[in-house]
Amino acid sequence: MILFQSISFAKVIYWPESCQSGELKITNTGSSVVSVWLQRFGPFLEAETEYQVNTQQPTTIRIESNNDKYRYSLLAISTEKLKVVYDCGGTVYPSSEDDNGKQFFKKHDPGSNKLWVRNLYPGTNTVKVEILNSEMKVVESSELQLNMAEVSVRKLTELVNWTFLKVSSSHKFSSFLIGENSTKAPEQNLPFEVPAEQNAHYFLVSPRSGTGDSFVVNIKTPEMVEKARQLIKNPASEKIVLGRIQKDHSGFNRNFSSPNGSFWSWSVTDVTGFGDFGSTACNGNPQMVEDRVDSWLENPGQICFWSYRLKRELTKGEVASGRPLQIKKPVKKP
Repeated sequence: MILFQSISFAKVIYWPESCQSGELKITNTGSSVVSVWLQRFGPFLEAETEYQVNTQQPTTIRIESNNDKYRYSLLAISTEKLKVVYDCGGTVYPSSEDDNGKQFFKKHDPGSNKLWVRNLYPGTNTVKVEILNSEMKVVESSELQLNMAEVSVRKLTELVNWTFLKVSSSHKFSSFLIGENSTKAPEQNLPFEVPAEQNAHYFLVSPRSGTGDSFVVNIKTPEMVEKARQLIKNPASEKIVLGRIQKDHSGFNRNFSSPNGSFWSWSVTDVTGFGDFGSTACNGNPQMVEDRVDSWLENPGQICFWSYRLKRELTKGEVASGRPLQIKKPVKKP
């Protein structure tokens, strides 16, 4: 288990795993050395191998995989820019950090003939595929029911009058448009919209200081709602959020630190309190839970992230749309 406690953005990078052996090539365009972890998933996260990527030369990682058994991803806890490609015997595939929402592709040439989709959610996932014409009107729509880590490859050569593709799901997936001469990652990724509960109160939880991934809790009892509001008004109280979790985002648990307000694969079912400290077993951060949802549910079954605090109350519109309002900080008078 990666025990990273310095809070930063967790970048998870995916690529089309179209061959059973290949080379992952990583270029660090930033100014400092970056630690990355190659993650191997079977039914659950089975292995993480750390690599150091410096700024002087590309880092190459050899991958030998059985596509029917494993899937891979690359985790980087960094704000530095990484360029990642996957080389399958001379065929080079791009990578993408897009993992849910509404992903759009544009047809580049007649050779754009395959849509590659992998389910990243640790359970069954429904992914909707819409074929659009040049006027962005839907000419064909279908749904993919994908089991954990399952891949779907759709041939598009029989479709003549298509210009755009829209691939969408609120649960995690990756998709690529594979052509004869090139492969494309999504050109645009927008938040997936889900109606918010009218009787719920939503609160953003993010790092105590600095920047990093965030998550959302849903509080319904008036007493707990009032406690949450008081903690936001008095951040010096330094209380951490304690809560039980379940699999599935439940329509509200988004990472508002991501560009597309992406959903996590878990959510807090019940905020049990606000404390000064918590067990080491439930300490961590959102990405740590994401990478091992099933095992985290079994033990400890709850969260108490020491470095995270309630930040503000979210509107139902923000939670539904995945687009946070821009909050202006008060200007101090001289």
